[in-house]
Amino acid sequence: MKQKLISCCFITAFIFLVTQCVLAIDRRKDQSPREFEYAFVPYAMKMPGIGSWVGIGGGMSNVFGSETDLFLATLSGDLNGYVGAITEFPIFTQHFTLNYFRTDFSKGSIQTYGRGIESDPEEYQVIITDKAVYNTYMLNIKLWEKRLHLYASKGDGVFNLDSLLNNDGDEIAEVTREEQKYRVSDIGMVVDYTDDRLDPRKGIRFEGRKADSPREDDFDPLYYRAEYNIAVYIPIGSINTWVFNYFQSDAIVQEQGETDKTVIRSEQGIDCSLNPSTETECNEKLDEIVEQVYANNKYGTASSLGGVMNMRSYPQGRFYAAHTMFYGSEFRWNLTEEFTPFDIFLAKGVRTSFQLAFFYEKATLADEVEDMGKDWVESYGTGVRMVLAGGFIFRLDVANGNEGVQTQLFLNYPWGLFY
Repeated sequence: MKQKLISCCFITAFIFLVTQCVLAIDRRKDQSPREFEYAFVPYAMKMPGIGSWVGIGGGMSNVFGSETDLFLATLSGDLNGYVGAITEFPIFTQHFTLNYFRTDFSKGSIQTYGRGIESDPEEYQVIITDKAVYNTYMLNIKLWEKRLHLYASKGDGVFNLDSLLNNDGDEIAEVTREEQKYRVSDIGMVVDYTDDRLDPRKGIRFEGRKADSPREDDFDPLYYRAEYNIAVYIPIGSINTWVFNYFQSDAIVQEQGETDKTVIRSEQGIDCSLNPSTETECNEKLDEIVEQVYANNKYGTASSLGGVMNMRSYPQGRFYAAHTMFYGSEFRWNLTEEFTPFDIFLAKGVRTSFQLAFFYEKATLADEVEDMGKDWVESYGTGVRMVLAGGFIFRLDVANGNEGVQTQLFLNYPWGLFY
């Protein structure tokens, strides 16, 4: 009954939008802002599923008289290293731009849960890395007041696994596997028929992406992800909006990887017999890892759910399988609509709105298509946002769900493939 009600709400929202908004939507403001903004602040962050850390973060928006943004953050704690990016760097013309992202960690943790929607939240593995480096290059073409966005990206990286921990954070085994390399590539399209690309209040946005995961050898599967995201924005009053979102991700396997569990086990580089005091616990965790790798090699893995972008009451990457489906609805209440410059030494910019948000999210996932929709997980909560003219959106959300309450602090709105 509840699922039928949600579907009816989405259909009603879509029909309303088409009849009231889509026939004539103009951009309500300039889509190429040039207001120079910056912020440099010390911060502390805790991200469920990854850990906690402190650092110094800084960003500049619309530098060099263009729309180019720069970002750099240091991290010290469960994550140790830095994250940096340059986006919207023009190549010959403002319609053709380059993005570059880099992460470089000398310490990090990978927390993975069991596969599927019914996985136990208390059964997870934590693997420590002593090296994780990742680079991404993205080319963008944006036309028609940025209503049409085409992009292509390539990424490559290396990581080195160091040790396996139990749920209490105690080491139970060393990982001696060789340094791992990986590559990814995406092509995608965004059709943004809304009144504003940054902070839409009416219209519709469609995103589609094909994400490839080339394999290094026959041990890994050869597959790609086909992903779609649709957001509908319905104006409520003069400055508020009600958002409805649908997301789907499917892993399309072209060739399966290694499915012999004995071979998979030997490839993990974990010898539980080296420490007799933790051998039993180590073998249990290793069995869980083998099952995860086996399922990935057989079915592939779609985009995960949980964390800062969707299903916000769950840790980052909490749910994953070969197929995922997500519904979300969020009411954004703009307390102010303004153009207020501020300059407080460590931060400078132009504030355009301050929001409260109330949201509800629901998702299902499975390895087999016929099992989709049999079980669902839910998340709901509230948040606050500050929107700046140059493109930054500071967001704090508190969400509740089947496994408790989580707080998420991040930049930009939730949902979406690219935004």
